[in-house]
Amino acid sequence: MKIPAENLTVVTAPSEEPITLDEAKDHLRVVESAEDDLIEGFIAAARELAEEQAWRTFVTTVYDGFLEGWPKDGAIELARPPIQSVASVKYTDSDGVEQTFSAASWQLVAAGGFGRVMLRYGESWPTATLQTGLPIVVRYTAGYGAAAALPERVKSLLKLLVGALYEHREAVVMQSGAAVAEMPAVGWILSGLRAW
Repeated sequence: MKIPAENLTVVTAPSEEPITLDEAKDHLRVVESAEDDLIEGFIAAARELAEEQAWRTFVTTVYDGFLEGWPKDGAIELARPPIQSVASVKYTDSDGVEQTFSAASWQLVAAGGFGRVMLRYGESWPTATLQTGLPIVVRYTAGYGAAAALPERVKSLLKLLVGALYEHREAVVMQSGAAVAEMPAVGWILSGLRAW
């Protein structure tokens, strides 16, 4: 059972962006500082957009992922890889009491950046009746690490996106005889990064 992206909340946001203001300004060929705040906003927006499109986390982020019930197949697949660690698995019972599922009963199985919370041999999910809604929460850390650990193609993609946001500050208007198209490199890079 996979935690849907819409059931994720950020507990601890990245402490830095994948590219610095100076890196973005070099790419944009901007030397003055009058638009630094604007460019920093574009950097964050580019990261958020690229993470959503690639279904990945670039810089270390802590998430809470929520589920309606325990998986039938014995595994909780974590969204937004690469997965670094799992801090806890908790659930709220029908009496409204939050319980912690013992870490001795489950383990993180990670490979290729993807991660699953799986039962240890001989263990089973708790049998308590769950509260309605999204009573199960898995707190975990995802991302490549610090910005310096990010693959260069991710940084290049973000620079392209920042450039597009900087150059086109309004909704694109179609004019007669003109066509608007996405830069091919953006699609190529994103398709190679997407966490299928």
